[in-house]
Amino acid sequence: MAIFHEEHPTVALELTVTRHPFSFLSDYDGEMLDALTLKKRGTWKERLLDYTHGDENARDMAMAGMKHAGSTVGIAFDYECYIDRQPVDSQRMLLYAANNGKQEAYVAALSKRHFTMGSSGESASKRHTVLAAAREAGLDPTAAAAFYDSEELRDVVWRSYGDMPKRGINAIPLFVFNLPELAIEGGPLRPHATGHTPPIVNGSMTIDLFVSIFDQLWDALAAHRKNNLGHALKTTPPPKQLPPTPPAPPAPRATDAPHLPDPPLVGHRVVVRGLSARAELNGQLGLCARYDHTKGRCVVRLDGARDALLLRPTNLKQATSADEAKAKAAKAAAVSAAAPPSASAPLEDDDDDYLTALGF
Repeated sequence: MAIFHEEHPTVALELTVTRHPFSFLSDYDGEMLDALTLKKRGTWKERLLDYTHGDENARDMAMAGMKHAGSTVGIAFDYECYIDRQPVDSQRMLLYAANNGKQEAYVAALSKRHFTMGSSGESASKRHTVLAAAREAGLDPTAAAAFYDSEELRDVVWRSYGDMPKRGINAIPLFVFNLPELAIEGGPLRPHATGHTPPIVNGSMTIDLFVSIFDQLWDALAAHRKNNLGHALKTTPPPKQLPPTPPAPPAPRATDAPHLPDPPLVGHRVVVRGLSARAELNGQLGLCARYDHTKGRCVVRLDGARDALLLRPTNLKQATSADEAKAKAAKAAAVSAAAPPSASAPLEDDDDDYLTALGF
């Protein structure tokens, strides 16, 4: 947001954030969880082994990468925090805080304690941590404690756990950018919305991607407002001594719909497929950052690559959780293998599906 404001100093960008309870284990109860091979309790460090198939070296590399990323923004991750199955009570408090207008402050306080103070006994799965975060967020301590010790909203959280995977949400975080003024509304949490499909970012992505989305939405909104203003100036009759009530603004026409990223792969994790000149890239995962309308190609940055590629949409498909798991397993099995081939390597033939490498 700060970068967007620097580029558009006269534009007020404000985001209204709504968080929803989510669990990777869906709505499994205790008995169902006991039947799984996943570690159901333990420290964050131990639980990460679930994602590396027990490979401690891959786990340590993942921890080092996250620690480095955190250090660049002043976050010191502590992997000794305790995790116990489904964080139902902390997410009940999330909804309670939202009802009191304190959701973001609560999440900030809880995240700091859970992710950076684990060695001190803090955890989102512990009562004292949740109540301390609620207090720091400005919630009344006595009322928050009474809520925590009740059963209120427990059924709502469990229902949310079960609903999220059914709606195709399998990544944390998931960002859906709705803009009601342009009838841009939808996404997995608004399945019955009838507006234009909003930009959706699945998982943690780069700052550049979010700035690009803000820019595109603002361009569409500015054009919409300019067109509506011009139309009103031309069609409103001259004022009389007793001017009539101005007519309602015309409903947006389909031809006036804002131009959003096309194809819908933009902003999603994708898998490369069907290349012949660079067959070694097939099966690799990356991010489809944007669509270049002048070239009819998607701008894709593959995982671990320095440069971006221009690829046809037909040579991409949206990555599934199975694709992500397969990629993680392959990486864990070949930690010492060579890095992926450079995007700037020479072509082997004249395959038009692979065009060039771009600085991005």
